[in-house]
Amino acid sequence: MDVIELKSLFEVAEERGIDRLTVFESLHFNGRQIYVHFIKDQMGVIEAPSRTDEGDDTPTFQIRAGMIKPLAPNSRVELADALGNKLEKKELKIRLSLDDSDSKYLGNLYIKAIVDLKSELMIDYRDFQFLPSKQKSEHLPIPGKRKPHTAFAVYAKTVEEIIKPGDAWRLLGQYADQSRGSNQVSLPGWGLIYLKRDRENKDKLRYKTIIFEGPLDGDTFTKGAFCRAWEKI
Repeated sequence: MDVIELKSLFEVAEERGIDRLTVFESLHFNGRQIYVHFIKDQMGVIEAPSRTDEGDDTPTFQIRAGMIKPLAPNSRVELADALGNKLEKKELKIRLSLDDSDSKYLGNLYIKAIVDLKSELMIDYRDFQFLPSKQKSEHLPIPGKRKPHTAFAVYAKTVEEIIKPGDAWRLLGQYADQSRGSNQVSLPGWGLIYLKRDRENKDKLRYKTIIFEGPLDGDTFTKGAFCRAWEKI
């Protein structure tokens, strides 16, 4: 791993006056890494590659105090839930490049370990640019939301105090018109995103984290899904 300057995720959240889950989701949305800096020795459990012939014993890995490893991509949902529920510790997976070990397998090794969230979660100092500033709190990501339309619904209803979901949907459509799939826009409640209208269905919008490459590109949500999210707020 390249030498990087790390800082506690919890400390960064406190200094900026923003929610810890918001810090995580801002970095995750922009494809940035979360790191685990272990402060104590512990024995981790290896998720062994398939088709091994090592027997039935559970493979383990000795984690040493001071070890720094990136969080495994498939542990990010678990981390988001743990932060949202304000847990102190959580079993998560870290990613270890097999170039760093004596394993005969290629690729990455994934190790389950107990992580003290407050003291061991770290972010790269260079990634601070992706975090919202305290002065722009109206555009902070809504914690716990996994899709842009659900986050925008919360923002529109609770911050802008829009009464009718149809009015909020039209406002959301205006962001799609501004973006048109090629211009990045800052969607309140969510963050930076590319949006555009679906060609076939006027009540469907498409979204991506990068520029659209074709008419059927990206993920979608409908006006019906937006209105259902609105009713749950």
